[in-house]
Amino acid sequence: MALLRELGFEPEVEPADIDDGALVLGETDARDVAPALAYFKARRVASRRRARGAPEAWILAADTVCERDGAVLGKPKDAADAREMIRSLANRAHGVVTGWCLAGPDGTCRVGRDVATIVIGEIEPSELERFIALDLWRGKAGGYNLPEVVARGWPVRCEGDPQTVVGLPARRGFTASMLAAVEPALVDPALAGRELGPWTMIPAFLSVPVALILAAALIWYFVRLGRGDIAPILRRVRRVGIVFALAGIVPLVRALTFVHPHEDRAGWATAWAAAFLALLGWFLLALIDVAIVLRGGARDYRELRREVFGRPKGNGAGDGTG
Repeated sequence: MALLRELGFEPEVEPADIDDGALVLGETDARDVAPALAYFKARRVASRRRARGAPEAWILAADTVCERDGAVLGKPKDAADAREMIRSLANRAHGVVTGWCLAGPDGTCRVGRDVATIVIGEIEPSELERFIALDLWRGKAGGYNLPEVVARGWPVRCEGDPQTVVGLPARRGFTASMLAAVEPALVDPALAGRELGPWTMIPAFLSVPVALILAAALIWYFVRLGRGDIAPILRRVRRVGIVFALAGIVPLVRALTFVHPHEDRAGWATAWAAAFLALLGWFLLALIDVAIVLRGGARDYRELRREVFGRPKGNGAGDGTG
């Protein structure tokens, strides 16, 4: 709420009356559950507002889930469930996914998510029992609230946006991009970025194997260059070009798969810039390679004509015997 007010909005809170615990998730990935829940809640609130004749409005819904090894950890059902859930998170890392949905008066929706990683150390049994007895676990994904457990002195480390763990991503570029559609005049255009929509990143199971195969082929050719009968200058040009191409593979895969422009704009831009410069170097060296080959081919052609005809064509008398 404070974040929205800082951006110039005066939000009105309206519960979605959807019981997360009653939903059967099956094998759904935790990264998809949070935005789906946010979407359902936004649609539910919009439906209720239409039914009672409320004025049209933009509706922002968010939901947060914890995941452990890909499995969704919702809100504990009771104290025993909370105790077991928190114990399962101690001495290891787990993910926290916050999904959001921004529903417009015209029925359109923008859906997204942000992910943070939480590492919890050893929790004293007595502290855990006090935490459970105070009902501090109730109504919270994973059974805890990050600011509360930090204040209680739990050994907790957050890798990512702490506000994602609390319930709504707060990175200014990310949030401004999300809210720019509501009231553009209230959002700095420099922060707004591009319109948010479904994630279009190339999955890692596609990009990583292709990159590894390409890198292996380049390394094989790099080694083979030292064994073939090739001019030294051409060998050096091609080897440097291969180095540039290999240097561009990592940032390219990072930009296409692992960094989203709306979550880490600086990291995304840096990855693309590194990939562009490396591949530009490879392209320029490839042009030099072609020029050398063409020049060598033309020289070989002239030498062949000399061997066959004794002198270049068009140099005084004809080639025939007359």
